[in-house]
Amino acid sequence: MPADAVDRSMRALGVLDEPTRRRLYLFVRAAGHPVTRDEGAAHAGISRKLAAFHLERLVDAGLLVPGPTPHRRERRRGRARKTYEPSGLALDVSIPRRHYDLAGELLATAIESCGAGERPADAAMRVAFERGRRIGGAARPKAPSKRSVRTREHAMLADHGYEPVREGDRVVLRSCPFDAVARTSPELVCGMNRALLEGVLRGVGDADTEAVLEPVPGRCCVELRAKA
Repeated sequence: MPADAVDRSMRALGVLDEPTRRRLYLFVRAAGHPVTRDEGAAHAGISRKLAAFHLERLVDAGLLVPGPTPHRRERRRGRARKTYEPSGLALDVSIPRRHYDLAGELLATAIESCGAGERPADAAMRVAFERGRRIGGAARPKAPSKRSVRTREHAMLADHGYEPVREGDRVVLRSCPFDAVARTSPELVCGMNRALLEGVLRGVGDADTEAVLEPVPGRCCVELRAKA
């Protein structure tokens, strides 16, 4: 998940920390129709004015959006009733960050593109490398230098949840974005992870570093080392 998406989810979760607001949000999600301020107030047992305040805070946080204006016959005299609907924003916060969606996407693509005579595991490595190369290529500096490439590289690794730390001529990745699935199928997922990172290195323009498997409990099974 990109950093801005995590920030957005964190802010939304902060808004939901207030019990009445959380109750209103869950009510709107479960209603199955645009909810008015009167309906929200009745459900939460609060005044219409207070319900309006909380509902508008949920809109500001991106959790709700204004719904359609009710038909004229359904309006209160002299005032159009405002309605609210779920925005579709999915709250997904994980610290350290995980990217199980990416793992699933890579595996699904590998299965669909697996050629005749190609092992599914080999297809997964191929697909992961190509995805990594595209990710790295999108961040490649226009005027690359060793320093600028390493800076972009570190930022990408941090943004994808690896929690990189440079130790001499190697980069240790303290967190694995595919942690749960890697523990279930380490040979496949760790190999795919290594291929992904190798692709990132090639894409960003780092010809002096390689991704190698170095399983250590409590951190990512891949680390980046200076080529011999």
